Amino acid sequence: MPLYTRVTQYDFNRTSKDNLLIFIFGVLSFLLTSKKRNLPKWFLLASFYAIISLVLNQWNVLSINVMIQSFYALSGIVFFMSFYEKHDGMSINFILYGMRIGAVIQAILVIASNFNFNLYFYITEFFTGPMQYKGSLGAIGSLGNTNLSGSYLALTALSFLNARRKWPLFFILYALFLTKSYMGIGAFFAGVSYFYFTEIGLLKKWEMYSGAIFSMFFIYSLRVKNGGSGRFDAWDSLFAKVDFSHFLFGKGPGWFADRQMKLFNGEVLIQEHNSFLTAFNFFGVIIFLLLSPAFLKFIKQSDKNKIFPAIMFAGFCNSFGHFTLHQSTVAVILIVASAISLGETNGINLDR
Repeated sequence: MPLYTRVTQYDFNRTSKDNLLIFIFGVLSFLLTSKKRNLPKWFLLASFYAIISLVLNQWNVLSINVMIQSFYALSGIVFFMSFYEKHDGMSINFILYGMRIGAVIQAILVIASNFNFNLYFYITEFFTGPMQYKGSLGAIGSLGNTNLSGSYLALTALSFLNARRKWPLFFILYALFLTKSYMGIGAFFAGVSYFYFTEIGLLKKWEMYSGAIFSMFFIYSLRVKNGGSGRFDAWDSLFAKVDFSHFLFGKGPGWFADRQMKLFNGEVLIQEHNSFLTAFNFFGVIIFLLLSPAFLKFIKQSDKNKIFPAIMFAGFCNSFGHFTLHQSTVAVILIVASAISLGETNGINLDR
């Protein structure tokens, strides 16, 4: 906690948290135990392509956005590869406990800030002294934005679905609704639906994902004016710029941020607010083609541990209208949940 708060006391745009995560990824990769499974060839091929693309496909090597996003993407890919091969049942239990504790702490901070008591910054000042940046009030918690807090609470709250004591979930849901984050609230209920519907056999995994993908295309196709707070207009502008090379290989990290597309209200959009479009802009359609065999295999296989696939599905839905992979606190949860979900039939038994 002292290190975390000291690093973040000057944070005005989540950059310091993201920088800290790179160090954490390195430490965790070192501390993880021996290899338990091998990375499937399709994941391996997609990872190598992504890493090579990050090096060769840079639209402007002098752009700070290109540099920083390259470092972040590389660290996330390498950590996914390491965690996929090395995680075991013991680490999964620690992860669940950590998510539950994190959800409760964040809920307390969100509720306090909603009532104009910025508890997070008072705690930070206890360790670091007076802070230069206080942030705005509202249901923001420690993440500085209601959508970020909503996404974090939505994913971590799902860890209580298989807990013996579920009563903290009501407290966490109260905080989630205070954020008024539609994507966060929707993602939580998507995860709950996945957990229970697939458990009782009401819906199969492929039906859940097919329904989510259809809903995404349907919502976007409605073309509501200023839809998604201007996201749809920005996506239209993005698609108008896509050429054949962009379609196949993407434009690389930092390209969209440097375009600084304007919304209907004049604000500048530096993130796609859609993680699928982020991957498309980074790596092109090739990355989806390379990952599709592994994803189809995951769709066909049954889940042994329902919690992490539910978190993965919630993150999948949340990625449609939010910059899920642009925020370290949520990205690390999705990387871990995806590695566990995709690797649970490839190696040790995770139900032990």
